[in-house]
Amino acid sequence: MFITPPEPFQFNPLKHHLAFVKSFISHHREKNTAPEDLADRLAALGANYTDMYCGGLGVSQLCLEMKEELLKIGAYGHQKYRAWLFDDDSEYKELRLSDGSCWTLRWGQRAEIERWLMLDIAMGPYRPLHSFSSFQSIRFGEALKVQCHKGSYSLSGLFSPYEDRPETHKPYAGTIS
Repeated sequence: MFITPPEPFQFNPLKHHLAFVKSFISHHREKNTAPEDLADRLAALGANYTDMYCGGLGVSQLCLEMKEELLKIGAYGHQKYRAWLFDDDSEYKELRLSDGSCWTLRWGQRAEIERWLMLDIAMGPYRPLHSFSSFQSIRFGEALKVQCHKGSYSLSGLFSPYEDRPETHKPYAGTIS
């Protein structure tokens, strides 16, 4: 039912992809899933802040476009990606996709299991396609439990503008390709 990003991508769509979140809510409402039955799935949200992609690319399309962009610049493949990523003593790079969204790429925390390409949302001037939750992910998870079980179908109260993001969670000023 739900899309797991293909290898080598490490990306949590439940934490970062609005269309996926809406689909998740609809699915669990239809199944009348009890909130306590969502605990394992929502544990993956962690305790950090939640950034949300609000654009039109689906999870699979997003990964496919990212792969195509990396192939164009010769940076796709485990070793090529690592060399490109760390070539300027940085641990991050940013790439823009067809819809204008910009993504921060990092070395995957699960690289040993073929999830070496970690995607995060780049912020800054790309706000129209991104939103930032002023809630920590754990609170976002609790709100999702309520949304999945009952209540109104609105996530609008969960997000605030980029400017509300704590200074410690603002993006680095890196290169945009």
